[in-house]
Amino acid sequence: MTADPAADGALSRWYRNRVGEASTSDEVRGYWLFVLGIALGVLGILLFLPSTTASPLRQWSIAIAAAGLSLGFVGPTIRLPLERRSTQLGYLGLAICGVAILWFLLAFPDNWTPRGGQPQIIGLYSLGLLVIGLGGVVVPLSTAAAEENAAAEAEAEAEREALRAEIEELR
Repeated sequence: MTADPAADGALSRWYRNRVGEASTSDEVRGYWLFVLGIALGVLGILLFLPSTTASPLRQWSIAIAAAGLSLGFVGPTIRLPLERRSTQLGYLGLAICGVAILWFLLAFPDNWTPRGGQPQIIGLYSLGLLVIGLGGVVVPLSTAAAEENAAAEAEAEAEREALRAEIEELR
């Protein structure tokens, strides 16, 4: 595991004892963000059930569930041993979702329309989830393709060199 001041914290020890030895601190952080996301998502849904329209409980239940969803998305992206660019996109997407959630807290219920909410807030939140998804799915796919192309090119070059050597031997 990389040097990290929190490497011997309670959460890291629990992870090490129950899940296994982490190769990076991001692996532990991503796991706990995922766990927190699940917990907040369930809490948000449970709080939503007894809430009434336009009540503070409804407002907070939606915000907590939205935070849970975004943390549940970003946790695996950070936990996986992906390129630094993937992790950075994950954090960027999480920040975008955070801004959208704060904007929602300011807009609800006074500036929230009954038919469809505020498309700008929902759009910003969706953009955050999209950025997280790009970091977790698209960046590794594009990186893998580039690595495969480089490996194939290196293999082709080695074969060309071997053929040149054989031709030289035949002469």
